[in-house]
Amino acid sequence: MGNGIIAKRLEREYGIPTFQLATPLRHKEPDVLDYAADQIKQAIAFVEQHTGEKWDWDRYFAAAKRVNYATKCRIAQLEINSTPYPQFFGAAFSLYNDTNYMGNSGRDPNFVGIDRKLLELAEQGYKAKRMYAREYRHRAIVWGVQPQYVIDMLYWMVQCWGVMPLADMLSIINTDMIADEDTPANREQAYKDMAMLNMEMIMRNHTHGGYKVLLNELWELCEKMNADIVMMWEHMSCKALTGMHGMFEEQARERGIHIMWVSHDLCDPRVFTRSAIRDQVSNYMRTVMREEPLDPSLEHIPDDEAY
Repeated sequence: MGNGIIAKRLEREYGIPTFQLATPLRHKEPDVLDYAADQIKQAIAFVEQHTGEKWDWDRYFAAAKRVNYATKCRIAQLEINSTPYPQFFGAAFSLYNDTNYMGNSGRDPNFVGIDRKLLELAEQGYKAKRMYAREYRHRAIVWGVQPQYVIDMLYWMVQCWGVMPLADMLSIINTDMIADEDTPANREQAYKDMAMLNMEMIMRNHTHGGYKVLLNELWELCEKMNADIVMMWEHMSCKALTGMHGMFEEQARERGIHIMWVSHDLCDPRVFTRSAIRDQVSNYMRTVMREEPLDPSLEHIPDDEAY
């Protein structure tokens, strides 16, 4: 709805040609894929019409191969994190994964070497049984609209309380291979692959699509990763998650999973300071889990200038 207002203003007031890519909300329903693929075709035709450039299948399938390699690495990362010696979390898992999926998406070949190096380091750490803290008390899934601006929060959880974040909602993205060989059939499949990657992009893949992707996939992930805590980022302005608060609580209770709500406003310090965010975790660990910090010196950190 907001995009529609912007599009009309660009067209009517500034004379800028605009194409709105209408992406289906129920992206898990199989009958929407053909429609979504047609939208991709229309978007490409729109760009060709207004720029004079032509779609380059050679470049597309070269990028598709790199997308598949990144996907294989992502699957391997999750497999390592499902073991007693997880290696991927924080910036290496969240920020890099998000950037690779959304900002790069196979275009830059340099990411292949980075993917390979990250996986090699993780495999070395796993074989050596390296740990980020002297003790892991809990295995956590980070869900909800997390503020990527405060990624250091995840390192703090491990070092201070022994809570290891194994995966997060934004980074749980595509694990399916796409067509990467240039054939007539694959050219038609490519439109569907692009539509799928767009429909299941970061954020909307769990905030759109119904409660199954927001709730059911969370519990499946908890089982796969052997997690006993869900650290639920509760963005004050996100109605999709706030409206399902009760369902999260009820279903977590049925499964014996602890759910820790941490409110924030994308880390706007005028609403929630970083120390206020950390205090919510500390209060939960003390009052509900009846635990004391692994490292008490980290519980209260002076971050007056962390704006």
